[in-house]
Parts: sequence; C-alpha cells; structure tokens
Amino acid sequence: ENTRNLLEEKFGNIQFIEEGHEYFIEDEKYNHEFIADLNVQCSEENDMNFHITNLHNVAGAAAMAQDGVVQAAKPLGFKELGIYRQKFYEDYWNSISHQIDGVIAPLYYGDVVIFQYPGWNGPDYDEEGYTGNNGQRKVKIERKRKNMEKEMEMNKNVEEKINRHRGKRITLTILGYLCVIVVLLAVLPAVLPSIFGYHTYTLGNDTTGNISKYGSVVYLKEVDEGSWQNGNLVAVKSAETGRDVDVYYVDSNDTAGETLTFDTGDMAKYDEIAGKVIAQTPFIGYLSQLCFSVVGIILIVILFVAGLGLMMYTNKISKEINQMVEDQKELSGENS
Repeated sequence: ENTRNLLEEKFGNIQFIEEGHEYFIEDEKYNHEFIADLNVQCSEENDMNFHITNLHNVAGAAAMAQDGVVQAAKPLGFKELGIYRQKFYEDYWNSISHQIDGVIAPLYYGDVVIFQYPGWNGPDYDEEGYTGNNGQRKVKIERKRKNMEKEMEMNKNVEEKINRHRGKRITLTILGYLCVIVVLLAVLPAVLPSIFGYHTYTLGNDTTGNISKYGSVVYLKEVDEGSWQNGNLVAVKSAETGRDVDVYYVDSNDTAGETLTFDTGDMAKYDEIAGKVIAQTPFIGYLSQLCFSVVGIILIVILFVAGLGLMMYTNKISKEINQMVEDQKELSGENS
C-alpha cells in the first residue's frame, strides 16, 4: 500500500499489476529490487518501519516456511519479529501476554507488521494475542511511544537535578572540611604537645632571629635551673600576656642569684623562665590563640559543629542522589 501511494504520487493514477517478481506500471517494467527501494524510501519518508514475524524454537516445515518468507522479505526492507513457541501450562496465558509484549517491543506507532499465521503457540494464540487484541496492542505501542518521550523528559529533569545536587554536595563538602581543618589546626598544636610533656606558647619578641615572627607557636620543655648553658634558647614569660613568651640566647647562668643573663644584656629570674625552646611552628599561632580565650573557644566550637553539620548534610545529599539514580533506573525499567 505504501509503495502504491508513493508510485501514484510519482506517476499519477496507475494500474498496479504483479506478475511473479515483476511489476507493470503504464507499460513500464520495474523489477523487484526497484520496488524494495521504494518501500525503504517510503519507510524513511514516513518515519515508519516494516516488520514480519518469524517462528523460532520449533523444527519442521512450519518454521522453514516462515523463515523462507522472512528471508525473501528482508531485501524489501522488512525487519524480523521473532516469535518463540511456548509450551502449554497452567500459567500459559499470563506468560503468553508477556511474551507478546516482548515481541512488539521494537514497534513504534505507525509501523506495519505482517503476521505469519499460524503462530503455533497454543489455542487461540493468534486471534487473542495479536488479531483479536489489535486495538489493545496498538494502544500499547502508542503508550510506549508517549512513555518514551515522557521518560526522556523526566530523565533530563532528573539529570539536571542530580547535577545541581552534586555541585551543591561538592561545595558543602569543601566548606565542611575547611571548618574541621581550621579547628584541628587551632586545637592540636595547643593541646597535643602537652600529652608529651611540652608546653605551648605563642611568640612575643624574638631577639635571636631564628624564629619566624609571623604567628609562631613555640614548644617548651621545663629543664633544671642549673642545666642552662651558654647558647640555649630560653623563653621568658611576657609581661603583657600570659600566653606569649620572648625568646633569648642564654649568655650565663647565675645559680646563686637564680638569674639567667642573655646575650642582649637582659636578665631574668628563674621564676620568669617559661622553659627551653624545643621546636616552633610558624603561622599556627594565629589560630592557636583562639584556644586561650573564652570567645576563641566558643568560636572553635561553632566552627567544629558547623563542619560536622555540613558533612552530615552532604551525606544526606549523597543519599538523595543515590535514591534519584535508583528511581530513574527503576522508572526506565518499568517503561521498557
């Protein structure tokens, strides 16, 4: 019928006569290959496909006959729809219904199907499965097309939503880790050394030139007063704050007077000495100072809670993303 319509558009009213594998149109002869080309052209122009059923899973003349027809139809542009023979059993009709849905899965609305009768699949299979339920199958194919369009649109929307969630998760994850890292940098240098017997102070004045002046933290160890020697780095408690120390080189140790003399000429009593400088860390002092005030401690707690909250929220976002992906897969499975 499609070939006839195409030829009529090309040649006007024609007499369409088939003799074997040749067709006559107004005294002009067109061979079988030409008609096949017209069928393919008509299929492409009208966005439709031609299909023909073929019996499988059974031997004998029935399968050979249907397969022979299919092999002859393929050069004409037909696509095969495989039908598999099912054994009759208690749940036969429910199984057949699913099998028929699988057979028509490649079909789109408007496609042409040639059904080779009989299907050799039990009582009333052909009439009930295909011919008798033609309207129902047609509705299913149309519904499939609409569902595919709907699924594509939904997938697009879901993908956009997933991408937004992923971008949000990355941003919040970075912020959460930054908050926790700031807290660790502030707390650990001030708290951890005390476990090993060291005291932590921030640098006030450095007369030696060996310690960075930019927010350094110095780690001190108490030593016996009589063990101070020339050249030792000594930290003296600052008169301005209780957490700052001034660093000097020891020049001499007057044990009788319980006094240390520094290379600058300054002196300090033993009770003013905070300890011997063992190590120092630059810049961390700016953060560690937060641990030595009420306001700073409150700020550290807020940052820590905020960091944990952000991480928990990003974990929730990850679960939502996984759920959206699973729902998308489930929906795709249902529509297919």
